[in-house]
Amino acid sequence: VRLPGHEEAEVLPLHEVLLARPARKEAKKLEKAAKDLHDVICQSEPYKDYGDANKATLQQIRNGDAPPVWSVNDARHRSDLEWIAHICMKACAYRNLVSSLELHKQCWTSLEICVEPAITLFGRQAPEVVSLLLLQLYAFEDLYDLPNYKGLARHARRKCEDLMDVKLEGEVSLPWLSARDPSMRYTSQLLQAEATQHLASATAAMGDPEGAIDIYERAIGQLTTLGDLGRLATCHHDCAGLLAVAALGEPGSQYRELRECANHALLPKQAKKLVQALRHACEALRAAELKYGRISTATAQMHYAVGRICRDGRLFSPAIHHLGQASLIYYEVWCGYARCKTHPDVTTAVESLQEAIDNYKVRGPKCIDLPRELRDAIDPEASRCKCAQCPNVETDDVRFDRCSRCKVAKYCSRECQRQHFREHKHACKVCEPMALKIQEMREKEPDPSSYVPDGYAPK
Repeated sequence: VRLPGHEEAEVLPLHEVLLARPARKEAKKLEKAAKDLHDVICQSEPYKDYGDANKATLQQIRNGDAPPVWSVNDARHRSDLEWIAHICMKACAYRNLVSSLELHKQCWTSLEICVEPAITLFGRQAPEVVSLLLLQLYAFEDLYDLPNYKGLARHARRKCEDLMDVKLEGEVSLPWLSARDPSMRYTSQLLQAEATQHLASATAAMGDPEGAIDIYERAIGQLTTLGDLGRLATCHHDCAGLLAVAALGEPGSQYRELRECANHALLPKQAKKLVQALRHACEALRAAELKYGRISTATAQMHYAVGRICRDGRLFSPAIHHLGQASLIYYEVWCGYARCKTHPDVTTAVESLQEAIDNYKVRGPKCIDLPRELRDAIDPEASRCKCAQCPNVETDDVRFDRCSRCKVAKYCSRECQRQHFREHKHACKVCEPMALKIQEMREKEPDPSSYVPDGYAPK
């Protein structure tokens, strides 16, 4: 048999000949989508100077220490189903390791090509199609810098509505996604809650922030009922970001820059929205600490959100604490455990920390007023983390000890620390210089006792 688009014939068993052409109806189109995704990954920052990827071991590729290998001989023998699986698994494996706008854009494009063939092969209600749509929505969340983001938002809304219509039988492991993350098991209720969360994001992108906040509140209620702390943390985080933008304007916008230059106090309406944003960010941080512990990019992301909102509200001391924690955790996860040389998350967090230290003002009269429970929530002592080794969680009476070297990992006992040491050893050693650097940066904070309000001369 010589299949369309191929120069050489193939020998196939007779029972496969009837299936060969339908199974490869979209093979050339899918092969191009896979090759484009492969090229974007290989040209990205972590891998562009790697050299010959064919010399990498399978373990290095699985760990993300090497770019994927493209084999022309393997590509020639793949059916539509195999191409769809190939693209989905590659998107799962590299979307966080690379984390670039080009990769997210190519993930969206390549996965979009897979949708129709997948519906033909599996059916619209199949778990494979659910995995595809979720991966596309994950890519959409990182495409906010694109000029045609509103156009993509309309497509994303339709995909959210398709997910809400899916009825799963019991709890289902999603193909390709669960291979990378065993927690990717969904019921119809959980799928509907996550689709509602993405729907809120798409609604905000289309220019309706008030409607998006209402949808976020609905999703938070659904996830709270289901008790899913990981997705609840993400939902609170996204809602906090939207409220902060509603209060202060888009980051980098002319309005926001003028407000920074003028250094005026926020209007009551703006301050109220920023307080709401900070409340959601603190809820996100607490949920992430309980679910993932401290050694997690999710926990670092929530620390960063709390720090940025505190900084925008002129609460510089808690801002510096949370941005410092975000920098340290990001560095340990990406440069320690993932063994990346650098990562955009680390760079952004350290720059924000330095900016907060440079602009530090003690007890400034222009800071926002917080209710007592929110002042307690942003305090460093409010942290309630899960042990890095076991499921035990801190309480008001029982606090865990921190690793004295990296200042990140927390353990409920010496025994847990000993058991975790083999896994933690390399990351701990790598993180120690960053911990010292952040400590030096923190030492540049002004002394509160030396504060003199503007217009007053010291005695």
